Order: sequence, then C-alpha cells, then structure tokens
Amino acid sequence: MGFLHYRVGNDTAARDAFRAAAVAGDPAGMFSWGLMLESEALRDLPGSIAEAARYYWLSALQGFALAQFQVAVMLEQGEVEADFDAADRLVNAVSYYRAAGRQGLGLAWNNLAFCYLEGCGVEQSLSSARWYFREAIADGYVDHVDAEREIARLDARIAADQVLIAVPDSDSDSETRGIGLGYDFSCSVMFPDTESSESESEDAVVRADPQRGRIVL
Repeated sequence: MGFLHYRVGNDTAARDAFRAAAVAGDPAGMFSWGLMLESEALRDLPGSIAEAARYYWLSALQGFALAQFQVAVMLEQGEVEADFDAADRLVNAVSYYRAAGRQGLGLAWNNLAFCYLEGCGVEQSLSSARWYFREAIADGYVDHVDAEREIARLDARIAADQVLIAVPDSDSDSETRGIGLGYDFSCSVMFPDTESSESESEDAVVRADPQRGRIVL
C-alpha cells in the first residue's frame, strides 16, 4: 500500500503505511520504512541514515533479500559497523551479499563479483568474479550489458594470466541460484556518477557503469 501512495505522490500516506508495516514487524515493511528514511535523508528531508540502517538490519535478520543487500552496501561503504559476531566489516558485507544472492537477487551477485574482482572482504579471484557476474545475469540483473563487458575484460585478463576458469569451491552458490525473491518490488538502484548513459527497465533504473550502488526510492 505504501508504494501505491508513493507512486501517486502522496508521501505522507506512504510514510504512514511504511511505518505501520515496520512497527508491525513485517520484514518487507521494515525494509520499506528504512528505504523511506534513507531516501528522505539523502534529499535533506526529515530522515535518518542510522535509523534506516537499524530497520534494514532488522529486516535482513529475517532473511529479506533487499534488506540484506542494502546492509551489505552500507557495510562496504563504512556507514555501519559489522555485526557483533563478525570480525571484519568487509567480510560481513560479503556474507550479506551472498545471502541476498542465494535468494535470487542478481544485483547482489553483481556486487559480490566486484568484491572478488577487487579482493574486498574475500581473497581476490578473477575466476570467481567472472562466475558471479554470470550468476548476476542468470538471475536477471538489469544492467546485464555491463556485466557482459566485465566478463569480457576478465576473460582477457584470465587468458593472459593463464588462470583456470572454475566455479568457486568455497560455497555451494551454484546449487542455490534461482530460488526467486517471492515478492514484487519496484525501485531504483543508485550508482556513483561515472557515466551519463542510462539503461532502463520496467522496475529499475541503473547507470551504465557497473559500480556498487544502493537501492533508493
């Protein structure tokens, strides 16, 4: 209901609906309320990044994929601290990306691919990065053209380095892809300004350069 209000420009009703769902403990509602708070804060309106992060975290703990992704982004960018039982913030981010990806969120696989590409929270592995870019495409990552471009670049680097292409053997992600998110969600994905061209789909808008971004209203 909140998104219906938001789409017709009734921000007050949307805010009330998101907050009510969050207070009721609904994981999708907590994520949506966090998204509202963060989006308002980014637009210099009443809102709180810290409070948004709290609701993302509560939603993520209940297994909500989009919340897990958003927590991972905030961990990677140093906006929140690692979970109490996690020794390292970046390793913690990787675990959330992986959890979201295993539920069919291609965007999470894309970000995880960049983690392997750059050695961020994991040991750098070009073959693993390539594999996760493929997973992102298979799970419907909207900006598949950029993922294909990264794969082509990796193929050239791997060929030059004579690295064996292999499925990552540290987990069983290949057996868990395609479970599906099980809900309908319409939003945008905001990336750092690197190129001006944009790619559009019915439910998401992303910039052409594949940098790790965050979901916004």
